[in-house]
Amino acid sequence: RPSNTVVWWTPSSERLTITAQGCPLVTAFNWLLAERGISVAHSAAIGANGRAVLLPGKGGSGKTTTATTALFGGLDFFGDDYLAVEAGTPPRVHALYRTAKLDPATFARVLPDEVPTLQGPDDPRAVEKHLAHIDDSHGSLGTSAPLAAVVLPRITGAEHPTIVPTSTGAAFRALAPSTLLQMPGNMREKMALLADVVRGVPAFELQLSSNLPRNTEALRNLLDSQ
Repeated sequence: RPSNTVVWWTPSSERLTITAQGCPLVTAFNWLLAERGISVAHSAAIGANGRAVLLPGKGGSGKTTTATTALFGGLDFFGDDYLAVEAGTPPRVHALYRTAKLDPATFARVLPDEVPTLQGPDDPRAVEKHLAHIDDSHGSLGTSAPLAAVVLPRITGAEHPTIVPTSTGAAFRALAPSTLLQMPGNMREKMALLADVVRGVPAFELQLSSNLPRNTEALRNLLDSQ
């Protein structure tokens, strides 16, 4: 720990599961970043013009589809599943990984054919997902940015997306439970940090359209307005 060095051993890279390939060393990041007042969070994030919005939600809420569609629609992609958040005025988001996990049907719908699919042995937690490696040839990849808002995606199947204000409590409930469940340790400090993050920016609900590019435009307009 004093040298900030993590050693991770595996007998063969071919034995790495899809989950391990998608978020390597996430537990180590969780512990090391906590010492710096930063938390790994279970969320997606996209951005534009040097600012970002957090897209928290449980599996199946639409955060990965929304984030990857936004990437190919010209917005900055910070991550689809795990990233780091830091409290402040304003709070900040930091990218950790360049992968996206999507169910097979959405993968084919959202991602161009040239995006590579990472292969690995079956993982019970990811059997219904394909894992894509994202690089800067696919769009703009954000690294770190101040947060402009927390946006809770909700699948509705509507023709047009709608963004409506929501409460700080709703934003915390979308971000904290899955983060705390998947990133154990330092629970009290982590809860306080996540609460500070969501209190630091406005919160909205994005009622998603079945027309995916329209969701990207709604997020672009929100970023422009904040």
